[in-house]
Amino acid sequence: MPTLGGRQPKLTATLLLLSCAFWPVPPALAKGPLLVGKWQITITMPASPGSNQKSNHPVTLNVSPMDDGSLNGRLTVTDQDNKTVSGVWREVGKMISITYEPVCDASQAAPCATLILLGRVKGGGTIVKGQVIVQWDSQDSRNPALYDTDNGKFSGQLAE
Repeated sequence: MPTLGGRQPKLTATLLLLSCAFWPVPPALAKGPLLVGKWQITITMPASPGSNQKSNHPVTLNVSPMDDGSLNGRLTVTDQDNKTVSGVWREVGKMISITYEPVCDASQAAPCATLILLGRVKGGGTIVKGQVIVQWDSQDSRNPALYDTDNGKFSGQLAE
């Protein structure tokens, strides 16, 4: 039997390295960021700053892959009126953040807003859910952000 300094340990180390190299990669890791793809989500948020009335906003997210070396990616958001805006996203592990400004109509009673979606990808990369921070375009000197802010929620599923 070879000793510790013989060929047996080198052969064992070589076989271990080869087996690791050909070990199947879990699908979630193999395809890259879990958020890349087309998503159908519903955002539930106050109808206006400080309102107790909630409104649902179904949207389609088309999330593009990040460029090499980038820490964030681009996406488009299409609302139920087929109006599209752009936004950005970031993913760290299963945690995601998405930021965009919905289409703003000056005739609306509510002011325009920026939405920040913070959540998780679940179900092996097929479900998203989390909270929404709404930063309205109306000033509020009592708020540390200096603008009215509200909270909501979102959830959705991978469409493609």
